[in-house]
This record gives sequence, structure tokens and C-alpha cells, in this order.
Amino acid sequence: MRIYQRGNSQYLDLGAINGKRTRLSTERLLRLIQVHGLLDARVQRPVRMERAVQEYLQRCSYGCENRYGKPKSVSQAKRDAKVLSQFAASFAERSVHDITGSDVRSYLAARGLERCPLKGTTIRVSTVNREIAVLKSFFGFCVRERHCNENPAADLKQRAEHNLRTSWVATESELARWREQLDGTVRDIFDTLVGTTMRANEVLSLKPCDYDPVHQTLLIAHPKEQRPAEVPANSHVRSIVETRLDKGDWLFKTERGQRYTVCGIRSILYRARDRAQLRKFTLHDLRRTGATAMLNAGVDIRRVQAVLRHRSLDTTMRYLGVRPEGLSSAVETISGLGTTQTRHRLEPAIVSAEATVS
Repeated sequence: MRIYQRGNSQYLDLGAINGKRTRLSTERLLRLIQVHGLLDARVQRPVRMERAVQEYLQRCSYGCENRYGKPKSVSQAKRDAKVLSQFAASFAERSVHDITGSDVRSYLAARGLERCPLKGTTIRVSTVNREIAVLKSFFGFCVRERHCNENPAADLKQRAEHNLRTSWVATESELARWREQLDGTVRDIFDTLVGTTMRANEVLSLKPCDYDPVHQTLLIAHPKEQRPAEVPANSHVRSIVETRLDKGDWLFKTERGQRYTVCGIRSILYRARDRAQLRKFTLHDLRRTGATAMLNAGVDIRRVQAVLRHRSLDTTMRYLGVRPEGLSSAVETISGLGTTQTRHRLEPAIVSAEATVS
């Protein structure tokens, strides 16, 4: 038995087997060893974190299928890049196969104690849970590419999130006070945001040709879901749109004839909110407020999900807010439950006792 090289390939000469000379290339030998399970043929290649992250973002990010079989959106790709860049910066000098489960857990524990630079509060549990999902997917890719043998994030469990948050939803009086501080085109944008539950960039991207007067819908050419969508318009929104069909290229534009930007309309609405002395509602809270109002009006949650264009019902459930007065009215519906049956069950006994006395 000897090893010799021919060109760029190496061969193993096994000698004569059953009267026939047998030679195997090193690639075929490793393949046979792996198939028969004689040893683990995974080769530990020292791949740096930066290189592995680049490979993952190129092959498993934007446009690729996620765990639900749907293509990843731009926001998901941005989230993957942000999470993995932060993780790679913490382990820049190490290879992928050197990362252990304790390293990942200590990194996530430190992330949970960090403070958000904008709000000054600690990072939310939902943010850490999304980072856990991204790390699991990333290390699963590394295992498939033989950068490491095990997934160090496989045993991580996401923590419970507190989804019932009352600050997301504004009442009718709060919306009215907010609306009183607006006028002109900005008020029409505010009414369209509330009346259609569309996102701000979708409303500001509307053109007169996007309105279908026959079906009374608004076409969103480039939504977040990466597929064109039609949103039904109620009577108030239709009256706003029909009066602006001949205004030019954009349905909502500034006095100079330019399109409103999301940053610009956000600053205008936030200043009006502060003048009305309201809570710190965000621009996206108008979408949650409209969804909650539909549910409180008796619309079933499946239709609310269709209006919001959510793929998962769990996402719709996160959008719906619960206010204290809603909980009080829910408990009031079961007031006196069981007392009527108890009274009717005791009445025959009382009557029979009175009859006995008489």
C-alpha cells in the first residue's frame, strides 16, 4: 500500500485485490469512508466569522426562502445583516468551529443588558428573540457547509414576550385631538393612515393611477410583502382620494409639488401630537389602532389579517392592543353567570316548604 500523486490528484494504491490492482483517489476514499460510517469525514476548515457571515448573507438572505417557505424581504435581510455583523464583531478573531454554546449564551446575556442608544432603555425581549432565530439559522448554514460540526445555538430557547401593550392603541378622543392639530394635505394623510391601516411609505407612494374606482381599492405596487396588493378604501378615504386625482404625479405632495417623505411626515405628525399633549404614539401605532378598532367593531380576526396583509395570524395578534376598559366590558358580560340557574333550582324546594307549612 502506497500513496502516489499523478498531476494534481493523489491516489492510494491498495495492491492486488482478487487478482486485480486497486487504486483509489483520496476524494473517493473519503466519500466511501463517510458512506460506510467508519469515521466522520467532515473536514474542520478554519473559516473566519467574517467570511462565514458574507457567505450566509449572499446565499441565505434577501430573496431566499425562510423557514415558512417564503422569500425573505428587504427588512429581513437588513435584520440578518445587522445581527450577524454585531455577532461577528464580538468574535472577529475566532473561527466558526471554535464558537461554543456558552459563547453564544454569554453574548446574548450581554445583549440583554445593553441599553438602546435612542431610547435609553434596555433592549427588548423580542429583539433578543429575533437575534436567537437569526443565529440558529446562521449556524445551521455553517453546519451544512461543514464550517463546524454542531450548531451551538440549537439549544437556545426564546423567552416569553409581553404582547398585551395598551400604549399601542389610541382612543377616538385621542385621535380627534391629534387630528385637530392638522390641516390640509397632512390631515388627509393622517385620515388615510387610520382609515386604510397602510404603512406610511405605502400611503406616500400612492399615485392617482393606483386608485381603482370600479372596485374602490388602492393598489400598492411595492409593498413590504414583495407582491402587489390591493387595499379596500372606505367611504371617507374614497372622498379624499377622488378630490386629489388631478393633483399631479403623486396623490399627496407638498406645496412645492414634491412627494412627502416618511421622515418629513413623521416630524410633522409628532409635533402635532406633542401640541395635543398626547402620549408618545408612533406613526406605526395608527396601523395598530385601525386594526384594533376593526376587531372591537365585530370584524373577525381573519378579515383583519387580510386587511393588514399579514402572512401569519401570530403577527396580527401582536398588532392588536387591549385597553383596560375593554377588559372591564369583557368581564361584565359574565356578570351573574350561574346565579340564574341556582335561583331556579332552589325555587321548587322553597315552594314545597311553604305548602307543607300551610
